[in-house]
Amino acid sequence: MATVNGSTLKQHTTQFRRKATTLGHDMEGLGAITKELASDAVDLLRENAADYCEMGMKKAGKLGKGVGKKIRSNPLKSLLIVAGLGLVAGAIWGRRE
Repeated sequence: MATVNGSTLKQHTTQFRRKATTLGHDMEGLGAITKELASDAVDLLRENAADYCEMGMKKAGKLGKGVGKKIRSNPLKSLLIVAGLGLVAGAIWGRRE
């Protein structure tokens, strides 16, 4: 069994404390970087979501205008289509009850 004197023990203790301090600082730095990364990711997702929402709103507006033009150009046909859909929906809904 190896013998350990007081100076070797003190040297190892000092070395351990230095490494533990360095590790603590490294963990703090890693935590800060992780926080920044998460914040950047959330910002990017927020920007993308806003862009997609805006694109969807524009497409919905264009679709609505297109449907409005079709209805104005063929009002009777549009009315018959809606009435037919209502009849089918009513028949399906009535069977469920």
